[in-house]
Amino acid sequence: MEEEKSLSSLSDSDEVEESQIDPEEAKDKVIGEPEVPTLQPRKRYSSFISQPNHPEVPELVHQKSDIKMSKKGVNVFVRFRPDNATEQKLGVQCVDYHPDQKKVSVSCDGISHGFNFRRIFPPESSQEQIFLSCALPLVESILEGYNCAILAYGQTGAGKTYSLLGPGYDHPERVGKCDQELRGVAPRLLQSIFHQIYSTVSGEAVYKVYTSYIQIYNEKIFDLLNPAKEKLKVYQDTDKGLWITDATKVPSKNVKEVNQILELGTKYRVTAATNSNAESSRSHALLILTITKHLINTGTYRASQVYMVDLCGSERISKTGVVEERLKEAQNINKSLLSLGNVINALAEKRKHIPYRDSKMTRLLQNSFGGNSLTSLLLCCSSNSTNALETISTLRFGDRANMVHNRPVINQRESADDLRRLLTESNVKLINQQKVIRYQNERIIEMETIIRELFSMMGSSQVKAVQRKIQIPLAPMSRNPFDKLGVNTFVCIFSFLHPADVLSMVGVCKSFRQRLKCENLWRYFLIELKQGRMGFKFIPVETWDINFDKVESYWEIFKDKFIKSLAKGMPEDPESASRGIHLFHNMR
Repeated sequence: MEEEKSLSSLSDSDEVEESQIDPEEAKDKVIGEPEVPTLQPRKRYSSFISQPNHPEVPELVHQKSDIKMSKKGVNVFVRFRPDNATEQKLGVQCVDYHPDQKKVSVSCDGISHGFNFRRIFPPESSQEQIFLSCALPLVESILEGYNCAILAYGQTGAGKTYSLLGPGYDHPERVGKCDQELRGVAPRLLQSIFHQIYSTVSGEAVYKVYTSYIQIYNEKIFDLLNPAKEKLKVYQDTDKGLWITDATKVPSKNVKEVNQILELGTKYRVTAATNSNAESSRSHALLILTITKHLINTGTYRASQVYMVDLCGSERISKTGVVEERLKEAQNINKSLLSLGNVINALAEKRKHIPYRDSKMTRLLQNSFGGNSLTSLLLCCSSNSTNALETISTLRFGDRANMVHNRPVINQRESADDLRRLLTESNVKLINQQKVIRYQNERIIEMETIIRELFSMMGSSQVKAVQRKIQIPLAPMSRNPFDKLGVNTFVCIFSFLHPADVLSMVGVCKSFRQRLKCENLWRYFLIELKQGRMGFKFIPVETWDINFDKVESYWEIFKDKFIKSLAKGMPEDPESASRGIHLFHNMR
């Protein structure tokens, strides 16, 4: 059972109190059963934004992104890191940047490889530029109820953790304490999300925010906020979608509380030194933000999940120099990354089977690639010739990810009042459509009858001439006596009924072969007509535009043909006659 706690209400004072979470006591706080308050937007918004040092008012709030995220595909960005001292001695620059920042070419063994992406960031790019392009455009969609994912992918030591979180997030005691200008994408995104929540007009919506932190190590999922738990399992439900059992969810109301959660989880994340990276992450880490939004006016509930994923780096064993336990880790890392590549390939080629179940990571990222999520993929690369092969491999992965299409949808649950309103509107619409259909059917049958009667008065040569001239598709005259009589005749026979009801009965009887039970509607009148005892009493109906004089003049012609057709099929068996079978006996 997932442990849930709501957020405390904010006071109306000019400052928002930030609760303190002791990392050592966090497990007790998560598992306990405290009160369930809610996170309300501030009432005095003007005084809130006027405080420049307030923790929920980032300096970037007034800046805008020049990137428009695609809602149908994966948005791929590339960041090149500066060379380290070893690379400066052993290699040279092998990357050429296009002025439009969307094209790049990498030279390897005398061959130039070109790639196109949504935006390419050279080594001198700042953390702020990365955030403005990769994450800021997602904030509004997140609060509207869309699932979103931001992933950092690349070789080991390429700067994935630095770009996603910032410096210091690989050591618990330094989490959230780095220079504010060096903060990564995730802390800036969290700050923007909380800012938007607190900026909402009071009484318009109530938010609840929960944070989870998990890692995938050696193909097993672990809860970094409660390492004593057994490994977690992933399930997929038709209603809930993809979910993780027993993952701890900590209520959070500001960035500081999320940083305290990261501090606790970082203690248990697996890292180790390799030849390529002194502090290499040996597990995939997922920071999951769950946001629920209750719209007060409509009673509607919306929910969204934000996946911030720091993937392990792809490794060449000969280059990283790992042995024993590190070697097993590297094999599992490469296996999961290979599975992710296979999923990307299958989606890009639009295969019917997508191998999501090949690894735990691809199962967790099922919504991010080919699912209902808005996805931003940040490729972290080296621009030095010593890493040219790894850089080309990473860019090829991103090039295939460019071809993946997602289907983002708003996760929304309608209120009872909304459902009742939609039901009422649907019923009214259905009734109106039925009225229109009934009227149109009346007009169609009337016009078909008039056309058929007019053509019956014309010679065959005249009919063919008219058909060639105006191309009227005329159905051949059926041997069914109801077709021969025409609708107007039945309207006259059943003058005590509304014409629309007569039309309905004619339609039933035209398909009499399938609906013999309806014969009782007509049997008495047809027997009377056959015996010649049926008379006609014309009662004009104001709502039905019929020329009754013309119908009366045609009647003698129709009567003889109708009686003759009935006489041919009248059986001697009274039982069959009572079932109305005689009407269509030997008339196929």
